[in-house]
Amino acid sequence: MILLGTLMNAVGILGGIAVFFVWRKTPSATTQDTWRTGLAMVTLLAGLHLFWTHLGGGFWGVTRQTLIVMVSLSLGSLTGYLLGLQKGSNRLGSYATHLMEEAVRTGRARFQDGFLTAVILFCVAPISLLGALQEGLIGDWRSFAVKTCVDTLGAMSFAGIFGLRVLVVLVPVVAWHGSLTLGFRLLAPWLNQHGLVPIILATSGMLLCALALQIIQIRRIRVTDYLPCLVIAPALTALSSWLFR
Repeated sequence: MILLGTLMNAVGILGGIAVFFVWRKTPSATTQDTWRTGLAMVTLLAGLHLFWTHLGGGFWGVTRQTLIVMVSLSLGSLTGYLLGLQKGSNRLGSYATHLMEEAVRTGRARFQDGFLTAVILFCVAPISLLGALQEGLIGDWRSFAVKTCVDTLGAMSFAGIFGLRVLVVLVPVVAWHGSLTLGFRLLAPWLNQHGLVPIILATSGMLLCALALQIIQIRRIRVTDYLPCLVIAPALTALSSWLFR
């Protein structure tokens, strides 16, 4: 079912808000750490599975595709750094954090602040793009499932600060993720025709592995800077196919 991941994400946010108003408190730090550790393990396994299952063509084919993924990640990181993708993402995150801290400090939670905070944190994360990409190309909603778990925790915190105002964020969440997913679904036939879907998915699997390390904060990885690799990988694949045909 197309848009299953998008709807799942919206239901997760709604569920997080509902749980807060029934329970009237957010999970303890220990509970959240346990949840994140389990989620990181699942994300890592999903990323490795996505990477490995979309390599093919025998030993040399797998070697060539692995090299393309590694080179694409390096070039993508450099491109993202030059474009300032991670810096822009960090600025948005800092702004959202400031709005939450201000609401807690003053005890006044304005509607527009709650809306902006939720939109930034639910729609801007790299996993939003990965989830839409994977569901749009092959109907794989697992990345959206990971995002849903993260957003459920976030929704509980936001509900405690901004109240039911956070509910309105469901509209941009569904619109944004749904549009991205449908856009990739429209691109899928052309990408399949040129044999580019496997390398895109293998590369996105490596980005999921990076996100897993970020979830449990083993290392601060500038994942947003790596996003251009999703364009570079198919470009290098097309180029290598043309050179060695």
